[in-house]
Amino acid sequence: MSASSSGGVIVFLDIDGVLLPFGSNAAAVEPPALFDDACLSALSALLAAPLPCEPRLVLSSTWRAQPAFVADILDEFRRFGAANDGSPLGAVTAFVDATSTEHFGARQHEIASWLERRRAQGQAPAAWVCLDDEELLDGEECAERRAMFEGHVVQTRSDVGLTAEQAARAVALLRAQLAGSGSTSKRRWGDGEEEGEEYDENVTQGLQTHLSAVSRTV
Repeated sequence: MSASSSGGVIVFLDIDGVLLPFGSNAAAVEPPALFDDACLSALSALLAAPLPCEPRLVLSSTWRAQPAFVADILDEFRRFGAANDGSPLGAVTAFVDATSTEHFGARQHEIASWLERRRAQGQAPAAWVCLDDEELLDGEECAERRAMFEGHVVQTRSDVGLTAEQAARAVALLRAQLAGSGSTSKRRWGDGEEEGEEYDENVTQGLQTHLSAVSRTV
């Protein structure tokens, strides 16, 4: 089954700690921007990566609970896209879906429920990755579904948010899944990756090219 004929390629997107760094060490975001432009640049590069089909965003953040907050996110995508010609974020007018707005719990469980529902409907994604600052692999709450999430997680630092390097890692995980191999990651990609983890240098170079093109339009 091809990526385009299945549930496609899905990116589960958190907001706080991914596009909006927080904490005493986080850099201030200058109004009228709501999110950090460096984090938006990284997400833009991920969406622009050459994959068999375009990655689609599923909102997994608690921001999904408030329609006004969802509108704010999309407004930020439009702002960034207008200021950065060629950014795919400018074309994102809606999320393809969100995790449940009726049941809230551990983030890993929320995402797993979404995936299980899609599989039951015959619409399981061909590849998926989670961008989140929350723990999705370790700890008692995550133990039961840890194997399901291994090779699908890019964990950000809350006070930094998504980086260009992490965007490249996310693309590498998606490519590995589409190729039927998890060899590009042992467990997770994060700020402190495990020794021996590698990712495709061509992916990094391509994303850096996109980031450079975006930065020249600012």
